[in-house]
Amino acid sequence: MGWLLRRGEVLASLEVDARVASAENGPSEVGALLRHDTRLITGFRARAGFDVAWLDAELVVRHLGHVGHLRVRLGPRAGQAVLSAERGAFERWKLAVGDQLEVRE
Repeated sequence: MGWLLRRGEVLASLEVDARVASAENGPSEVGALLRHDTRLITGFRARAGFDVAWLDAELVVRHLGHVGHLRVRLGPRAGQAVLSAERGAFERWKLAVGDQLEVRE
């Protein structure tokens, strides 16, 4: 487990996972999940929707969205990673396109 930061500010606890993003291995006790090398995220088996952000290789936010129950979303081609968190988390964090994120262990 690590931490998700923006300009030195801690946004959430973070789990980094290489598996395909889905509700099955989606948001849990940690504040957010980060998955590399995927653009696809699903809401199958999700009890509620969740926020998603597609990031480039430098962890810059390129697109923000939401995945609802039984939904599938494919992110933009520039997306190298997917960040997911409980619905409403990105609003609380004031996460925006262009934000540079950082991961600390």
